Amino acid sequence: MGTISKTMSYLFPRRGVESKEANRREHNRLDGKNMEACLNGETFKVVNWSQSGLLLEPSNNNNYISNTPDLTLKLSHGNNVISLMHTGHVLKSDKKGIVITLNPLNKLLKKQFSLMIDAALAESFLHSQIK
Repeated sequence: MGTISKTMSYLFPRRGVESKEANRREHNRLDGKNMEACLNGETFKVVNWSQSGLLLEPSNNNNYISNTPDLTLKLSHGNNVISLMHTGHVLKSDKKGIVITLNPLNKLLKKQFSLMIDAALAESFLHSQIK
């Protein structure tokens, strides 16, 4: 999905049966190249992410992660770092990566998460215009 399409899908989400069949995800995934996640004290690169969850690069030790990890998400945006502390559930941890679903966000966390999404989309758009 192109940068403009991603931005438009966030601004004007499609509703209805056809959009659910085409994409079963509740939220669109964003590239995780400027994001890292800290789980129980260990830092991981984020492959992709959304308001629903994360896909992290695999760990050398897949058995240590608890089912409900404490998470700190850090998104680098220019000279700033946006941080968000939250919890989630590990759905799968194997050699392909670590899949985490996020617990529901309260009103404050939704606002902070929206700032992260805005920053990621702005960064993505900026890089698309430079190339």
